[in-house]
Amino acid sequence: MMRLALFVLLSMNAVFAANPRVLYIGDSHTTGAFGAELDRLMRTLPSQEVATYGSCGSAPIHWNTSWGKTYNTKCGYYEHVLNGKPVSIYPSNNATPKLENLLNTLKPNTVVVALGANMIGNSDAQIEKQTQEMAQAITKFGAKCIWVGPPNNRMNQTALPMLYPLIQKTVESVGCIFVDSRPYTKYPATGGDGRHYDSIKNGGKKMAQDWAAATNRGLRRGLSLQNGT
Repeated sequence: MMRLALFVLLSMNAVFAANPRVLYIGDSHTTGAFGAELDRLMRTLPSQEVATYGSCGSAPIHWNTSWGKTYNTKCGYYEHVLNGKPVSIYPSNNATPKLENLLNTLKPNTVVVALGANMIGNSDAQIEKQTQEMAQAITKFGAKCIWVGPPNNRMNQTALPMLYPLIQKTVESVGCIFVDSRPYTKYPATGGDGRHYDSIKNGGKKMAQDWAAATNRGLRRGLSLQNGT
């Protein structure tokens, strides 16, 4: 059993080593403890290069070039460039980078997207359009695409189950791997702001970090399957 577990771990590490440059973008969850921990975990392999950008309140449309506007986040910005130190800004007035610019500048092998919660309230057509545009931009560039769905929360218990199938179907139709965050997250009945795990005073940061650890395992499994290893 231990030999099998070691073989699986080494196989997943080999897959990430074969996809050395990762671009990771996301919303307020990425600007907080979840994003910082996932960024840290993805950098643990010696050969791995990671660039992370988080823009609080953002949805795919804000990163898409076709929108034609700049979304300046007021509620938090996180950036950890390839060879720099992590920068977390709050309150903020930072411009959300355009995905096309990041792709052309960084030339990643893999793109991890953790967006979706801020599309709640949009029509199905709006959700599909902006999600598809982002996913297609990644796959057409030639990078592997992994989309991480939003976590469970207390405020959107009705909307989230309707949002999930739309995102998953759309991104998988253009070749992205979809990682469901719901099995890894459980928001408590009381405490916090109902959406963000960081806002929970007792244990919230640990919950976000545990979610990041489970997501990191999901990323590695997804890449293993996509590479046929």
